[in-house]
Amino acid sequence: MRNTSLKTWISRYLAFRRATGWRATHIEGVLDAFARRARREHWRGPLRISWVDAFVPTPGHPFSTAMKYSVLRHFANYWRLYDADVEILPPQPFHASPRSEPYIFSKEETRSLMALAHHRACRVCALPVVIGLLDSSGLRPGEAFRLARADVNLSDGVIRVLQSKGRPLRFVPLHSTTIAALSDYARARDAWMPGEPADPFFLNRLGNPFKGGKANLQFRSHCRQLGLQTADGRLPRLYDLRHTFACRYLLLTLRQRKETASALASLSAYLGHERLQSTYWYLSATPALLDWVRQHSESLAATLPSAKGLSRRAGGKQATEDF
Repeated sequence: MRNTSLKTWISRYLAFRRATGWRATHIEGVLDAFARRARREHWRGPLRISWVDAFVPTPGHPFSTAMKYSVLRHFANYWRLYDADVEILPPQPFHASPRSEPYIFSKEETRSLMALAHHRACRVCALPVVIGLLDSSGLRPGEAFRLARADVNLSDGVIRVLQSKGRPLRFVPLHSTTIAALSDYARARDAWMPGEPADPFFLNRLGNPFKGGKANLQFRSHCRQLGLQTADGRLPRLYDLRHTFACRYLLLTLRQRKETASALASLSAYLGHERLQSTYWYLSATPALLDWVRQHSESLAATLPSAKGLSRRAGGKQATEDF
């Protein structure tokens, strides 16, 4: 196996991972870029640490650097099972920066963004509908842009989400206002650009599939016009609407006194997560949530066990709304 090319090893590794149900496409991108760099640099033979050190640094992007190193370390461990000359990469020498603070939108800000998006000169405006969909459903932006017309069942008020983050299929129920907005958009789109069930649900102003990259640029431009930015000075992203949805749900659950554990489990399934830990990533201490805690601190304190006989009672309620 000594003469097997790097590209072949990458293909074998990806096939192995896919066979176990894995679908992380960003890893394919990293390995493909690494193979192209190896070809340009004429790297030959089993993988070397020096190759990785030359490839992974991403100036100004510690998270990207750490992610690329992690991908290559797992790949090297696989390759070494078949070739002892592959050098073992040491544990993560690069540290990812803490996650960027998400922007949690108020309902007024979301409405303003949708109104601003409607002013764009296009026959059928998809962006305001996308913003409303993400805000009300918590879909990942990529899931929304990959929707085919057949995936959106407006009669039953359900969206079918395929092949996202390793989960092959889930159904997302929609609010009545979201169904109405999607129905209006679909009617206008079909009158302008009829299509087949397999065609993309969202189209750009030229009648082509509406792409996430372009949509995010437009969205951030609107955020700049409204003066919206995160605490560290960044412009909000479409993905922050997913964070907003999760936080609103959390506050709503708290206000309705619902059982915390089951509510979070429901949110996790709705967002398409396989592990509850993934859902925690989306929850932030918003002013409205902190205000709820302040208002209920006295009643919460009254329910706590005394220091004398510490019991193991566990309880809580959770959910969300305005911010």
